[in-house]
Amino acid sequence: MTEDRALRRAGVSGQVAVEWLMVAGILTAVAIVLTGLLQPVLVSAVRMIARSVRTVGL
Repeated sequence: MTEDRALRRAGVSGQVAVEWLMVAGILTAVAIVLTGLLQPVLVSAVRMIARSVRTVGL
C-alpha cells in the first residue's frame, strides 16, 4: 500500500514538473516573439536616450 502511494506521489510531482516546464517554454516563446516585434522600438528608444545624454553632456 505504501509503495502504491509513493508511486502515485512521484507521478503527481513529475506531472507538476512537466506542467511548469511547459509554462516556462511558453513564456520563453512569448518573450522571444515580443522581443522580435519590439526590437525596432527598443533600438530607437536607446538611440534617443544616448543622443540626449550626449547632448546634455552627462
